[in-house]
Amino acid sequence: MRDHHADTKRQGRDDMGDGQRSVARMIAAVLEDEGVTHVFGNPGSTELPLLDAVARAPGLSYVPALQEAVAVAMADGYAHAAGRVGVAHLHTASGLGHAMGAIIGAARMRTPLVVIAGQQDSRHLIRAPWLADDLVGIARPVVKHAHELTRPEDAGQVLRRAFALARAWPPGPVFLSLPVDLTLAAADPPPPRIPAPAPAAGDIDAAASMIAGAEADDLVLLVSDTLAGPQGMRAAIAFADATGCRVFATPVPRAHLFPTDHPGWRGVLPPDLAEIRSILGDARLAVLAGEGAIRPYHYRPGPVLPQGMRVIQLARDPAAPGLDVAADLVVGGDPAAGLAALSAVVARPGVAAVTMRRRAEKAVADAGFTARLDRLRDRLPLHPMIAADAVLKAAPRGVTVVNEASALIEGLRRLWQGGIGDRHDFVASAGLGWGMPAAAGVALATGGPVLCMTGDGGAMYAPQALWTAARLRLPVIFVILNNRRYDILMRTATAMGLESAAAGHAVGMVLDDPAIAFDQLAASMGVAHLRADTVAAIRDGLPGLLGAGRPAVLEITIGGADPY
Repeated sequence: MRDHHADTKRQGRDDMGDGQRSVARMIAAVLEDEGVTHVFGNPGSTELPLLDAVARAPGLSYVPALQEAVAVAMADGYAHAAGRVGVAHLHTASGLGHAMGAIIGAARMRTPLVVIAGQQDSRHLIRAPWLADDLVGIARPVVKHAHELTRPEDAGQVLRRAFALARAWPPGPVFLSLPVDLTLAAADPPPPRIPAPAPAAGDIDAAASMIAGAEADDLVLLVSDTLAGPQGMRAAIAFADATGCRVFATPVPRAHLFPTDHPGWRGVLPPDLAEIRSILGDARLAVLAGEGAIRPYHYRPGPVLPQGMRVIQLARDPAAPGLDVAADLVVGGDPAAGLAALSAVVARPGVAAVTMRRRAEKAVADAGFTARLDRLRDRLPLHPMIAADAVLKAAPRGVTVVNEASALIEGLRRLWQGGIGDRHDFVASAGLGWGMPAAAGVALATGGPVLCMTGDGGAMYAPQALWTAARLRLPVIFVILNNRRYDILMRTATAMGLESAAAGHAVGMVLDDPAIAFDQLAASMGVAHLRADTVAAIRDGLPGLLGAGRPAVLEITIGGADPY
């Protein structure tokens, strides 16, 4: 057996003297072969060999972050926007601990990530040296798979398997722990890429029979993040056009899932089961495209969907059906392919007349929403919806929006208009600190421009993202809606009837003593700052920030979020 520690003593360069590469150099080569172009990280001593290998790989760029959670969230945003596995590189136990919230968010949002952390030298792990810890044990509860390399000969297989597992449905983060001495050892040639398995065929005929027996008004299509991307959107459009059904997005989706100007579009369902039952009303058949879709927020008694509603679920994950709703029929395989196949066989006569009626219904609903907004336009400080409306109207069509502002959880989706190819990303994991670094990752993948909507509280979870955006000159406008409080918590406490809230005493929820100086924070990170507290100031100031092609903070003073 080869003594990899002897190999360690005689290398440190790409050439091991016998034609072999180090494990670190082999890992960099595999990353390139897997389509990776950017590695997001915060450097540490146990990561130095791999950092050196990344720096020397012609197809890889290292994107530095000032904190590990920021690195993971940037990799998350990049992975979704680029349509590939993201890679985050963390510093041992402390760095992994810093990043845990962002990794949990990536798992909830089904982001394919390979998260790599350096481990102490394996030769003295038995002595529990400084920096060492049970990295696999820390990561295992929140990732799809966690593994620590124990032999340099296994490095290629371990990394290939990590990418395959991250991509496999349902996608998610995979964790690898790499002892520093093993990354310096000589590597065996890596195996080839592991191909993705083909999805199983579904029962299209049985589903088509159920749909044929339902009138257009009895049928709803519920689209989830499983359909994210142009292919899924086109499949959903084809199904809506063939059947004349109404289309809703499931609660708190991450992605933009359906054209907002389509006559069948009825918006995003709220994360409240009672409201969902009321909105779906008398519909009798739901086609649910995807998995893990009906996510409530507050507890409400009763069923998820209206009594008597039947469900056809299209799902790749065999564990998904029955998790949130009971399905009467499950169509296996890719939901986009299933919807496309259904669309070809469920077209019904008279759908043109139904479509005209849907368009008229939508116009009435849109007019009602506009009238509610108009009643708020003269309020100062600005209502958050009016601030967001002004920002979107001042931005060019097609700009990507990344939103984690709690005050705009539901409303921004009503304001934002998008079709096939447009991007809207929302923090579906509900963990603050994702938005700003994710927006930087999206801008790196797409070239921007990107509007990041966040609150003053959320902005303080990951302000380090400003520095990376400035360093890379990313065209991201960080719109900070500042009401100097955790407004969503204050409103929730009031709704729960808590005594402290009724007495006007918001424990730990007011952020005005001292007030956060976002202008100084932005300047310290090398980012421009503009305060615009009126609609006119937003309209006049935002185009210049976007036109500069560099990051900036647009701070807007807002009032309370309700009512609208």
